[in-house]
Amino acid sequence: MTSRPPSPIDLGRLSSLHSTVGELSREVTSLANQLANAKRDDAATRMYEAERGLTSAVRKLEQVMGML
Repeated sequence: MTSRPPSPIDLGRLSSLHSTVGELSREVTSLANQLANAKRDDAATRMYEAERGLTSAVRKLEQVMGML
């Protein structure tokens, strides 16, 4: 088994960023749901789009963490 070289970045910062983006995604989803419940579909749609972008960012950060 070969070992990986040391990470060139602070993995703690990466983990913290991953957690923060995940929390932002959950908050955006909550607000989007509130807008949808208030029949503000125009704004809710934009919020869900933002949530999808944040969810994608979380997945990509997870991939990076797995590489390091």
